Amino acid sequence: MHKFDVKYTYDNYYEYYKFVLIKQRIIKDLIFCVLFVAVAIYWWVDKSESTDNKLLPILSLVFGIGMPMLNFVTIPMIKKQLRNRQHEIDTTHIVVTFNEEEVVYENQSEFSKENKEVVETSEPAEETVAVENTVNESTPVVEETKAEEVKEDDRIFTLKYNNFLSVKESKNLFMFYLDRQTVIILPKSTYTGYNDLSEFKNFILTKINPKRVKFIKEKRVEN
Repeated sequence: MHKFDVKYTYDNYYEYYKFVLIKQRIIKDLIFCVLFVAVAIYWWVDKSESTDNKLLPILSLVFGIGMPMLNFVTIPMIKKQLRNRQHEIDTTHIVVTFNEEEVVYENQSEFSKENKEVVETSEPAEETVAVENTVNESTPVVEETKAEEVKEDDRIFTLKYNNFLSVKESKNLFMFYLDRQTVIILPKSTYTGYNDLSEFKNFILTKINPKRVKFIKEKRVEN
């Protein structure tokens, strides 16, 4: 049995958003940038009549460089949004237990009725805000499509390991994706197994197809 007793912090959320906006999209953004810059260069180098238009290469260059940079511009906005939600972050408490056959998700958060109504009606506009639907809500999105069983006033859910679409790891987080817009974030610091994360990671690899799991490769220590 492996357990995470999670009380979220601002830094947990901020790291998740940076991971989604920058690290997770870096390859796609690089390809996007190279393609548009290549079009611009071709248009300027080629001297035929078909490439006489000067506006197209300029637009290609702007899109190729500007669009990927928007992710960085978004970060200050995310910081402000998280500061405004600090109270919700501070009052969120979940316990996630990984048993042999299933994962038990317990929501122990204490929201006021007014706050609960607001959060439960919110829907994610894109992947970068999906986390708000799983770690902030009194009743997570997983209830609708992924929950195998509901107990104790809709606060406890059991999930099968094949429910997880993918698992990813950042410096301080584990991210368990139920679909592209629903993720359970588990800060490493909340693991109750005496900080022995290697045992937990090996356990996950036996339960979820390794092709769906992206853990950080540990550096080998040479004697």
